[in-house]
Amino acid sequence: MLHCNKNHLVVLTVALLTASVAYAGDSPSEINQRIGNGDPVAGRDKSALCQGCHGEDGNSVAPTFPKLAGQWSDYIQKQVREFQNGARYNETMSDVAASVDNFKDLFDIAAYFASQKQMEGTPIAASEEQNLYLEGEKLFTQGNERTGAFRCVKCHGEYGKGQPLNNNLFPVIGGQHKEYLVKQLTDFKTEERENDRSGMMLRITTRLTDHDIEALATYLSREPPALVPAVASAPMPAPTLPLAPVVISESYKILMEDRPVLIEGTNFGIGAAKLKKTANVQLDGVVEFATTQPDRYWK
Repeated sequence: MLHCNKNHLVVLTVALLTASVAYAGDSPSEINQRIGNGDPVAGRDKSALCQGCHGEDGNSVAPTFPKLAGQWSDYIQKQVREFQNGARYNETMSDVAASVDNFKDLFDIAAYFASQKQMEGTPIAASEEQNLYLEGEKLFTQGNERTGAFRCVKCHGEYGKGQPLNNNLFPVIGGQHKEYLVKQLTDFKTEERENDRSGMMLRITTRLTDHDIEALATYLSREPPALVPAVASAPMPAPTLPLAPVVISESYKILMEDRPVLIEGTNFGIGAAKLKKTANVQLDGVVEFATTQPDRYWK
C-alpha cells in the first residue's frame, strides 16, 4: 500500500515504474525458504553428476531435461525419492536417483539448485507466437469457465514463479523449457505420470486441450513479448477520466484536496521490488489525472 503526499505523487509514480527490478522470488528471504535444510555449498560438488544434464547452475540446455535453477529444494527431493521408489520412471533419471543413497547428500544437492537465481524464459522467436502467449496467459491467470479449467496461478504463483511462505507443494514452472512443460502436462493427462498429490494434476489436465497445453507452455517458457497482440486493434480515444479500475474512492475529489492520498491495493509482489500488474493500472490512473491538472502537479 502506498501512502504519500500528492505533491510528490507523480514523481514517485515515475520512479516506481522505471526502477530496475529483479525476478520475483529471488529475494534473500525467498532463497532461504527454497534452500530448506541442505547446504548449498556442499551441494555444488555433490551435484556434479546432475549438472551433466541439468546444467552447472541448474539451467539445462537440452529441453528434455528440466531446469532446476531456483526450484524448491523440497520439491526436488520429492521427485528424486519418487524416481527411487518407482512412483516416477525415466530411463536416465531413475538410474541417477538410485545412486543418491544418503539423505544428507540429497538435501545438499537440492539446496544447491534451489539457491540459484530462478530459471528464466526465452524470448518469443516469431510474431505468430504472440497470440498463443496471450491465450496461455489468460488460461494461467483466469482459467476457463466454459471447460472448467482451473487457473494455474492459484497454486504456482504469479508468472509461475512459485508461491511464497514456504509453499513448496507446487513447483516453480515459470521459465521452464516449453517442450518439457508440454510433455509433463500431457503425461499427467494421459496418466503416464501419476505422482501428483491426490490426482490434482490429472483433474486439471483432463480439462485442457492439446492447444491449451501448448498455449500454457508457451506463456510459461517465454519472456513477455515486446509487442502484443500480434494483430493490432484500432487505437482507443484518449480517456478524459482516470483509467478504470482505479481503486481510489472519489478519485478526483480526493486528489484535489490538500491532504495525503492513500491508494489502496497498489502493492509490490511479496519479497520483491516489482510492482504487481494491478498497481501499474492504478498508478496510470493517477498519472492521467495529474496531466489534466498541470498547474497543480507540474510546478
